Amino acid sequence: MKPLGIKSALIGLILFLPAPWAKAQDWRACSQKPQERGEVLDVNRNGELILQDGRLISLAGLVPLHLLADSQARREKMHSALMEWLVGQTIGLNFIQAKPDRWGRMKARAYYWVRLNPAPASLAVSERERMPILITQALVDAGLGLVQPDQMAGSCLLALYRAEAQARSQRLGLWADENFRLLQASDQQSLRQKAGEWVLVEGKIFSANETKFRTYLNMGPRRGIDVSLVIAKTNLKSFQQRGMLQASLQGRRILVHGILDMRSSLLIEISGPDAIELLN
Repeated sequence: MKPLGIKSALIGLILFLPAPWAKAQDWRACSQKPQERGEVLDVNRNGELILQDGRLISLAGLVPLHLLADSQARREKMHSALMEWLVGQTIGLNFIQAKPDRWGRMKARAYYWVRLNPAPASLAVSERERMPILITQALVDAGLGLVQPDQMAGSCLLALYRAEAQARSQRLGLWADENFRLLQASDQQSLRQKAGEWVLVEGKIFSANETKFRTYLNMGPRRGIDVSLVIAKTNLKSFQQRGMLQASLQGRRILVHGILDMRSSLLIEISGPDAIELLN
C-alpha cells in the first residue's frame, strides 16, 4: 500500500503553500465570502469541528468519517491530520441551518484562506493574496474525504466530483488503499462487504419499477439480487425536473454515491439527482 502522506497532502501541498492558478480555478467554484468566523478548539472522532464558543460544526458536502469504508487506524490518522491542521486556526463559516440538529451539530460550509500564486490581474484585489477555499474541497483534493452531494450544487458540486475523480485516479490518501475503491455493480462479493458504508458504485441501469411509495432503478438484470437505487416518492419530482426519468436512464452507465443498505437486498437510497453522475 502506498503511504497516505496526510500531513504533506493537507498541510504542505494544498494549504500552506501558494496555490497554482489551475487549481485555484476549481477552488473558486466553491469559494464564497464567509459570513462568520470562528476559532477551532478541537476536532471530534467523526471529523466535526468544535469551536471556541462551543458550537459543533459538521462540514457540508463531506461524508462523515464513520461511514467511510476504512480501518479504524486510518480514521485515526485522518483525525490526527485534521487536528494538526485546524486546531487553533480561524476559519470562515456559512451556515446551512440556523439551529443545531438533535445531536447539537450545525451544518456549515467552512473555509480556510490560501495564497494564490501567481495571482492574475483579472482577480479582484481582495482575492489576489488570499482566497477562502472550502475545507471539504481541500480534503477531497488530497484524497482524504468523499463528496456528500446533499448540500452542494451546480459548479461547486461538479468541481468536487472532479477533485474526487482525480484523487481516485492518482491514488491519493484513502484511495491508496486497495480496500478503498470504486465498486462495480456486478461485483456482488465486494458490495456485500460494504453494508452500512458510503460507497461509489459504477454500472448500467438495466430496468426501473415503481411501487406506491418508491421507484427502483436496477443496476443489474436480477431485481432483488443485484444492487438497486431507491428513490422515495417525495423525492421523485427533483429527478423529473432534471430530466432524469426512468425511461431516459435505462441503458445509461452511471456512478452513484450513497450508503449501501443490505437489510433486504442490495439497496442505495438517494434523495436527489446529484447523487448520480451520468457517464459517457
